[in-house]
Amino acid sequence: MGRLYERLIKQYLDTKQVLRLDDVWRCWTSDIIVDYCSERDYHCAEQARFRAFFTDAIVGVIEPVHHVTHSPWVIKLVNLLPKPTIKFLQPGIASVIESKKEMTNQIVNVKRRAHARATGKSRDTVFGALV
Repeated sequence: MGRLYERLIKQYLDTKQVLRLDDVWRCWTSDIIVDYCSERDYHCAEQARFRAFFTDAIVGVIEPVHHVTHSPWVIKLVNLLPKPTIKFLQPGIASVIESKKEMTNQIVNVKRRAHARATGKSRDTVFGALV
């Protein structure tokens, strides 16, 4: 909270910049939740314009979801394409691909920490307790 407060004072006090509190709140709570769940810190509250990576991923899914709803075979076809091609054809999907990769990394880390937690070398997290 201290880092967030300092940033708000430094960047927004006595300026004419618009501060979207929903973005600030989303980033701040995301940092807290991710830390409790997976013992990681994405520093979302420190990102430019308080833009969390998963927000871009959600927005990236909104447009193509219409096409996929009417043509579910498109997902199978798109999954056959190389990732750089997908990013070129649909730039909004790039953040979704990165988010999916990050979720995979989180799962691997949670499994790895389960052993460390059993030996007392790591603190318990929500996901760790579920494993």
